[in-house]
Amino acid sequence: MEALPASTAAACLLTPDELDALRAATSSAALDPASAAVQCRIGLLSSAPAPASSPANLSSAALPPSSEHALVSHWASIIGGLCSPKAEFPDAPGLQNRMRRPEEVQCTANIFLRRFFVSNSVVNFDPCRVMLACVFLASKIEDAVLDSRNLSAASEALGKEVPAKDIVEHEPLVLQAMGFQLQQVHGYRPLKAFAEDLRLYTVRRGWYDKQQCPDFTKLYLKARAWMEETVFSDLPLVHTPAKIALACIVIALGELPDADWEKIEADAYLKERFKEQDPGLDVDAFVGDVQDAVQRVKDVKEGKWGGGANSIERSVVKAVNKELKKIRTWGKDGEGGAGAAAGGEGEGEKRKAEGGGGGGAEQSAKRIKTQ
Repeated sequence: MEALPASTAAACLLTPDELDALRAATSSAALDPASAAVQCRIGLLSSAPAPASSPANLSSAALPPSSEHALVSHWASIIGGLCSPKAEFPDAPGLQNRMRRPEEVQCTANIFLRRFFVSNSVVNFDPCRVMLACVFLASKIEDAVLDSRNLSAASEALGKEVPAKDIVEHEPLVLQAMGFQLQQVHGYRPLKAFAEDLRLYTVRRGWYDKQQCPDFTKLYLKARAWMEETVFSDLPLVHTPAKIALACIVIALGELPDADWEKIEADAYLKERFKEQDPGLDVDAFVGDVQDAVQRVKDVKEGKWGGGANSIERSVVKAVNKELKKIRTWGKDGEGGAGAAAGGEGEGEKRKAEGGGGGGAEQSAKRIKTQ
Protein backbone atom coordinates (compact mmCIF):
# COMPACT_ATOMS: atom_id res chain seq x y z
CA MET A 1 0.00 0.00 0.00
CA GLU A 2 1.39 3.39 -0.97
CA ALA A 3 2.34 5.89 1.72
CA LEU A 4 0.28 8.95 2.42
CA PRO A 5 1.51 12.14 0.74
CA ALA A 6 3.39 14.38 3.15
CA SER A 7 0.65 17.01 3.06
CA THR A 8 -1.98 14.40 3.96
CA ALA A 9 0.12 12.99 6.80
CA ALA A 10 0.63 16.49 8.21
CA ALA A 11 -3.11 17.22 8.02
CA CYS A 12 -3.76 14.20 10.26
CA LEU A 13 -1.64 15.62 13.09
CA LEU A 14 -2.79 17.35 16.26
CA THR A 15 -1.05 19.86 18.44
CA PRO A 16 -0.53 18.83 22.08
CA ASP A 17 -3.22 21.32 23.12
CA GLU A 18 -5.68 19.92 20.59
CA LEU A 19 -4.94 16.40 21.75
CA ASP A 20 -5.61 17.33 25.39
CA ALA A 21 -8.79 19.22 24.49
CA LEU A 22 -10.20 16.34 22.46
CA ARG A 23 -9.48 13.82 25.19
CA ALA A 24 -11.09 16.08 27.78
CA ALA A 25 -14.18 16.50 25.60
CA THR A 26 -14.38 12.76 25.00
CA SER A 27 -14.19 12.02 28.72
CA SER A 28 -16.84 14.58 29.63
CA ALA A 29 -19.26 13.18 27.01
CA ALA A 30 -18.66 9.49 27.79
CA LEU A 31 -21.85 8.98 29.80
CA ASP A 32 -24.05 10.78 27.27
CA PRO A 33 -24.26 8.46 24.21
CA ALA A 34 -26.96 10.68 22.70
CA SER A 35 -24.65 13.69 22.59
CA ALA A 36 -23.05 14.84 19.36
CA ALA A 37 -19.96 12.93 18.34
CA VAL A 38 -16.69 14.54 19.32
CA GLN A 39 -15.23 16.14 16.20
CA CYS A 40 -11.60 15.56 15.39
CA ARG A 41 -9.54 16.59 12.40
CA ILE A 42 -7.53 13.38 12.55
CA GLY A 43 -8.70 11.51 9.49
CA LEU A 44 -9.41 14.72 7.51
CA LEU A 45 -13.16 14.53 8.20
CA SER A 46 -13.40 17.84 10.01
CA SER A 47 -11.27 20.86 10.73
CA ALA A 48 -13.63 22.03 13.45
CA PRO A 49 -12.06 22.61 16.86
CA ALA A 50 -12.92 20.34 19.74
CA PRO A 51 -15.78 21.41 22.01
CA ALA A 52 -14.58 23.57 24.85
CA SER A 53 -14.13 21.65 28.07
CA SER A 54 -14.98 23.72 31.11
CA PRO A 55 -13.82 22.76 34.63
CA ALA A 56 -17.44 21.82 35.37
CA ASN A 57 -17.49 19.40 32.45
CA LEU A 58 -14.21 17.86 33.49
CA SER A 59 -15.38 17.39 37.06
CA SER A 60 -18.39 15.44 35.81
CA ALA A 61 -16.36 13.30 33.38
CA ALA A 62 -16.89 9.56 33.70
CA LEU A 63 -13.15 9.08 34.04
CA PRO A 64 -10.48 11.79 34.14
CA PRO A 65 -8.71 12.14 30.76
CA SER A 66 -5.42 11.18 32.44
CA SER A 67 -6.95 7.90 33.62
CA GLU A 68 -8.32 7.07 30.19
CA HIS A 69 -4.95 7.91 28.65
CA ALA A 70 -3.14 5.69 31.14
CA LEU A 71 -5.36 2.73 30.30
CA VAL A 72 -5.02 3.23 26.54
CA SER A 73 -1.24 3.55 26.91
CA HIS A 74 -1.19 0.32 28.89
CA TRP A 75 -2.91 -1.57 26.09
CA ALA A 76 -0.71 0.13 23.48
CA SER A 77 2.37 -1.18 25.28
CA ILE A 78 1.01 -4.73 24.93
CA ILE A 79 0.89 -4.52 21.11
CA GLY A 80 4.61 -5.24 20.79
CA GLY A 81 4.22 -8.42 22.82
CA LEU A 82 1.57 -9.59 20.39
CA CYS A 83 2.96 -8.93 16.94
CA SER A 84 6.47 -7.47 16.97
CA PRO A 85 9.22 -9.19 14.94
CA LYS A 86 10.55 -10.58 18.24
CA ALA A 87 7.24 -11.44 19.94
CA GLU A 88 7.55 -14.42 22.28
CA PHE A 89 4.96 -16.65 23.93
CA PRO A 90 6.77 -18.83 26.49
CA ASP A 91 3.57 -20.69 27.39
CA ALA A 92 2.60 -21.20 23.74
CA PRO A 93 5.81 -21.34 21.67
CA GLY A 94 3.91 -22.47 18.59
CA LEU A 95 2.34 -19.01 18.37
CA GLN A 96 5.60 -17.17 17.82
CA ASN A 97 5.99 -17.83 14.11
CA ARG A 98 2.28 -17.29 13.55
CA MET A 99 2.21 -13.93 15.35
CA ARG A 100 5.52 -12.29 14.48
CA ARG A 101 5.06 -9.57 11.89
CA PRO A 102 7.13 -6.70 10.42
CA GLU A 103 7.55 -3.70 12.69
CA GLU A 104 5.18 -1.60 10.56
CA VAL A 105 2.23 -3.66 11.88
CA GLN A 106 2.82 -2.67 15.52
CA CYS A 107 3.39 0.97 14.52
CA THR A 108 0.14 1.13 12.56
CA ALA A 109 -1.80 -0.66 15.30
CA ASN A 110 -0.61 1.88 17.89
CA ILE A 111 -1.76 4.79 15.73
CA PHE A 112 -5.14 3.17 15.15
CA LEU A 113 -5.62 2.52 18.88
CA ARG A 114 -4.66 6.02 19.95
CA ARG A 115 -6.68 7.69 17.21
CA PHE A 116 -9.71 5.61 18.16
CA PHE A 117 -9.57 6.71 21.80
CA VAL A 118 -8.96 10.36 20.99
CA SER A 119 -12.65 10.60 20.11
CA ASN A 120 -14.11 7.53 21.85
CA SER A 121 -14.03 6.67 25.54
CA VAL A 122 -12.93 3.50 27.32
CA VAL A 123 -16.22 3.86 29.19
CA ASN A 124 -18.05 2.94 25.97
CA PHE A 125 -15.54 0.58 24.33
CA ASP A 126 -13.43 -2.26 25.73
CA PRO A 127 -9.80 -1.13 25.15
CA CYS A 128 -8.58 -4.74 25.03
CA ARG A 129 -10.93 -5.75 22.23
CA VAL A 130 -10.32 -2.49 20.37
CA MET A 131 -6.56 -3.05 20.67
CA LEU A 132 -6.84 -6.55 19.21
CA ALA A 133 -9.05 -5.24 16.40
CA CYS A 134 -6.44 -2.54 15.69
CA VAL A 135 -3.71 -5.19 15.40
CA PHE A 136 -5.97 -7.29 13.16
CA LEU A 137 -6.72 -4.34 10.87
CA ALA A 138 -3.11 -3.10 10.88
CA SER A 139 -1.88 -6.51 9.72
CA LYS A 140 -4.14 -6.21 6.68
CA ILE A 141 -3.09 -2.65 5.90
CA GLU A 142 0.59 -3.62 6.06
CA ASP A 143 0.10 -6.76 3.90
CA ALA A 144 1.06 -9.11 6.73
CA VAL A 145 -2.36 -10.53 7.59
CA LEU A 146 -2.89 -12.17 10.97
CA ASP A 147 -5.50 -14.85 11.52
CA SER A 148 -8.09 -13.68 14.06
CA ARG A 149 -7.94 -17.15 15.65
CA ASN A 150 -4.22 -16.72 16.29
CA LEU A 151 -4.89 -13.31 17.81
CA SER A 152 -7.47 -14.89 20.07
CA ALA A 153 -4.97 -17.57 21.14
CA ALA A 154 -2.33 -14.89 21.73
CA SER A 155 -4.69 -12.89 23.93
CA GLU A 156 -5.23 -16.02 26.02
CA ALA A 157 -1.46 -16.51 26.32
CA LEU A 158 -1.18 -12.91 27.58
CA GLY A 159 -3.78 -13.48 30.29
CA LYS A 160 -7.11 -12.55 28.71
CA GLU A 161 -9.02 -14.70 26.27
CA VAL A 162 -10.95 -12.78 23.62
CA PRO A 163 -12.94 -14.84 21.11
CA ALA A 164 -11.99 -14.42 17.45
CA LYS A 165 -15.51 -13.29 16.60
CA ASP A 166 -15.23 -10.40 19.07
CA ILE A 167 -12.07 -9.22 17.31
CA VAL A 168 -13.78 -9.39 13.92
CA GLU A 169 -16.88 -7.58 15.25
CA HIS A 170 -14.78 -4.71 16.58
CA GLU A 171 -12.89 -4.19 13.32
CA PRO A 172 -15.71 -2.18 11.64
CA LEU A 173 -15.80 0.09 14.70
CA VAL A 174 -12.12 0.89 14.23
CA LEU A 175 -12.69 1.48 10.51
CA GLN A 176 -15.48 3.93 11.29
CA ALA A 177 -13.47 5.77 13.93
CA MET A 178 -10.58 6.14 11.45
CA GLY A 179 -12.95 7.62 8.89
CA PHE A 180 -11.51 4.93 6.60
CA GLN A 181 -8.23 6.90 6.46
CA LEU A 182 -6.04 3.84 6.94
CA GLN A 183 -2.78 4.42 5.09
CA GLN A 184 0.07 5.17 7.48
CA VAL A 185 3.70 6.17 7.17
CA HIS A 186 6.32 5.41 9.79
CA GLY A 187 9.76 6.73 10.61
CA TYR A 188 11.94 3.72 9.81
CA ARG A 189 12.31 4.42 6.10
CA PRO A 190 13.00 8.19 6.41
CA LEU A 191 15.41 7.44 9.26
CA LYS A 192 17.54 5.26 7.01
CA ALA A 193 17.32 7.80 4.18
CA PHE A 194 18.32 10.73 6.41
CA ALA A 195 21.30 8.82 7.85
CA GLU A 196 22.59 8.11 4.34
CA ASP A 197 21.88 11.66 3.19
CA LEU A 198 23.80 13.05 6.16
CA ARG A 199 26.78 10.83 5.28
CA LEU A 200 26.83 12.14 1.71
CA TYR A 201 26.35 15.71 2.92
CA THR A 202 29.34 15.54 5.29
CA VAL A 203 31.58 14.46 2.42
CA ARG A 204 30.21 17.09 0.03
CA ARG A 205 30.54 19.76 2.71
CA GLY A 206 34.17 18.77 3.32
CA TRP A 207 33.72 17.79 6.96
CA TYR A 208 35.23 14.39 6.13
CA ASP A 209 36.64 12.72 3.06
CA LYS A 210 35.47 9.28 2.03
CA GLN A 211 38.35 7.53 3.80
CA GLN A 212 37.97 9.39 7.10
CA CYS A 213 34.17 9.35 7.25
CA PRO A 214 32.95 7.67 10.46
CA ASP A 215 30.78 4.57 10.37
CA PHE A 216 27.27 5.89 9.86
CA THR A 217 25.84 2.47 10.64
CA LYS A 218 26.53 3.27 14.30
CA LEU A 219 24.58 6.52 13.96
CA TYR A 220 21.67 4.76 12.27
CA LEU A 221 21.45 2.00 14.89
CA LYS A 222 21.57 4.44 17.79
CA ALA A 223 18.94 6.66 16.16
CA ARG A 224 16.80 3.61 15.46
CA ALA A 225 16.94 2.64 19.13
CA TRP A 226 15.55 6.05 20.00
CA MET A 227 12.83 5.71 17.36
CA GLU A 228 11.72 2.41 18.86
CA GLU A 229 11.07 4.27 22.11
CA THR A 230 8.41 6.33 20.31
CA VAL A 231 6.54 3.48 18.59
CA PHE A 232 3.89 3.02 21.31
CA SER A 233 3.62 6.68 22.31
CA ASP A 234 1.45 9.66 21.31
CA LEU A 235 4.21 11.22 19.21
CA PRO A 236 2.96 9.80 15.87
CA LEU A 237 -0.19 11.88 16.48
CA VAL A 238 1.85 15.05 17.03
CA HIS A 239 4.84 14.90 14.65
CA THR A 240 5.33 13.60 11.13
CA PRO A 241 7.47 10.44 10.81
CA ALA A 242 10.18 12.50 9.10
CA LYS A 243 10.39 14.96 12.02
CA ILE A 244 10.63 12.08 14.50
CA ALA A 245 13.37 10.49 12.38
CA LEU A 246 15.36 13.73 12.24
CA ALA A 247 14.94 14.20 15.99
CA CYS A 248 16.31 10.71 16.62
CA ILE A 249 19.34 11.43 14.42
CA VAL A 250 20.04 14.69 16.28
CA ILE A 251 19.84 12.86 19.63
CA ALA A 252 22.08 10.05 18.38
CA LEU A 253 24.70 12.55 17.14
CA GLY A 254 24.86 14.03 20.62
CA GLU A 255 25.52 10.62 22.16
CA LEU A 256 28.30 9.43 19.86
CA PRO A 257 31.98 9.99 20.82
CA ASP A 258 33.00 13.59 20.11
CA ALA A 259 36.37 12.55 18.70
CA ASP A 260 34.71 10.74 15.79
CA TRP A 261 31.71 12.95 15.16
CA GLU A 262 32.73 16.43 16.33
CA LYS A 263 32.85 17.89 12.79
CA ILE A 264 29.19 17.17 12.07
CA GLU A 265 26.93 20.10 12.90
CA ALA A 266 23.31 19.02 13.13
CA ASP A 267 21.88 22.55 12.90
CA ALA A 268 23.96 23.31 9.81
CA TYR A 269 22.71 20.15 8.14
CA LEU A 270 19.08 20.93 8.97
CA LYS A 271 19.30 24.54 7.80
CA GLU A 272 21.35 24.11 4.65
CA ARG A 273 20.22 20.74 3.36
CA PHE A 274 16.51 21.35 3.68
CA LYS A 275 16.77 24.91 2.37
CA GLU A 276 18.24 23.40 -0.78
CA GLN A 277 15.19 21.17 -1.14
CA ASP A 278 12.69 23.95 -0.48
CA PRO A 279 13.95 27.52 -1.02
CA GLY A 280 10.75 28.90 0.48
CA LEU A 281 11.19 26.98 3.74
CA ASP A 282 11.12 28.95 6.99
CA VAL A 283 14.37 27.45 8.24
CA ASP A 284 14.19 28.78 11.78
CA ALA A 285 10.65 27.44 12.25
CA PHE A 286 11.68 24.10 10.76
CA VAL A 287 14.68 23.74 13.06
CA GLY A 288 12.50 24.78 15.99
CA ASP A 289 9.99 22.05 15.15
CA VAL A 290 12.76 19.46 15.02
CA GLN A 291 14.13 20.64 18.37
CA ASP A 292 10.63 20.35 19.86
CA ALA A 293 10.52 16.80 18.55
CA VAL A 294 13.97 16.13 20.05
CA GLN A 295 12.75 17.12 23.51
CA ARG A 296 9.56 15.10 23.17
CA VAL A 297 11.43 11.99 22.04
CA LYS A 298 13.61 12.32 25.13
CA ASP A 299 10.48 12.79 27.23
CA VAL A 300 9.04 9.53 25.90
CA LYS A 301 11.98 7.65 27.33
CA GLU A 302 11.12 9.19 30.70
CA GLY A 303 7.60 7.77 30.48
CA LYS A 304 5.80 10.82 29.11
CA TRP A 305 3.51 10.96 26.06
CA GLY A 306 2.17 7.54 26.99
CA GLY A 307 5.40 5.89 25.88
CA GLY A 308 7.65 3.26 27.33
CA ALA A 309 6.56 -0.30 28.03
CA ASN A 310 6.93 0.26 31.77
CA SER A 311 5.64 3.84 31.94
CA ILE A 312 2.22 2.88 33.34
CA GLU A 313 2.47 1.17 36.71
CA ARG A 314 0.31 -1.86 37.29
CA SER A 315 -1.18 -0.28 40.41
CA VAL A 316 -2.36 2.71 38.33
CA VAL A 317 -3.97 0.44 35.72
CA LYS A 318 -5.65 -1.61 38.42
CA ALA A 319 -7.09 1.51 40.07
CA VAL A 320 -8.43 2.81 36.74
CA ASN A 321 -10.00 -0.56 35.98
CA LYS A 322 -11.69 -0.57 39.38
CA GLU A 323 -13.35 2.78 38.64
CA LEU A 324 -14.12 1.79 35.07
CA LYS A 325 -15.94 -1.34 36.15
CA LYS A 326 -18.51 0.80 38.00
CA ILE A 327 -19.45 3.01 35.05
CA ARG A 328 -18.61 1.25 31.79
CA THR A 329 -21.43 0.69 29.30
CA TRP A 330 -19.89 -2.47 27.82
CA GLY A 331 -19.14 -5.86 29.33
CA LYS A 332 -22.40 -6.33 31.21
CA ASP A 333 -23.35 -9.84 32.29
CA GLY A 334 -19.79 -11.12 31.98
CA GLU A 335 -19.16 -9.86 28.46
CA GLY A 336 -15.96 -8.01 27.68
CA GLY A 337 -14.01 -6.26 30.40
CA ALA A 338 -10.62 -4.83 31.21
CA GLY A 339 -9.29 -8.28 32.02
CA ALA A 340 -6.49 -9.84 33.97
CA ALA A 341 -3.77 -8.58 31.65
CA ALA A 342 -4.66 -5.01 32.65
CA GLY A 343 -4.72 -5.74 36.35
CA GLY A 344 -8.45 -6.50 36.66
CA GLU A 345 -9.65 -8.38 39.69
CA GLY A 346 -9.88 -11.91 38.32
CA GLU A 347 -12.27 -10.96 35.52
CA GLY A 348 -10.05 -12.57 32.88
CA GLU A 349 -10.50 -16.01 34.40
CA LYS A 350 -14.26 -15.52 34.81
CA ARG A 351 -14.68 -14.63 31.18
CA LYS A 352 -12.40 -17.42 30.13
CA ALA A 353 -14.84 -19.85 31.71
CA GLU A 354 -17.88 -18.06 30.34
CA GLY A 355 -16.63 -17.78 26.77
CA GLY A 356 -16.00 -14.02 26.77
CA GLY A 357 -19.15 -12.90 24.93
CA GLY A 358 -19.25 -10.41 22.10
CA GLY A 359 -22.45 -8.42 22.40
CA GLY A 360 -20.56 -5.22 23.30
CA ALA A 361 -19.58 -4.55 19.68
CA GLU A 362 -23.19 -4.41 18.45
CA GLN A 363 -24.13 -1.91 21.15
CA SER A 364 -20.95 0.08 20.55
CA ALA A 365 -21.72 0.44 16.83
CA LYS A 366 -24.61 2.74 17.72
CA ARG A 367 -22.32 5.02 19.71
CA ILE A 368 -19.27 5.07 17.45
CA LYS A 369 -17.84 8.53 17.06
CA THR A 370 -16.06 9.08 13.78
CA GLN A 371 -13.11 11.38 13.57
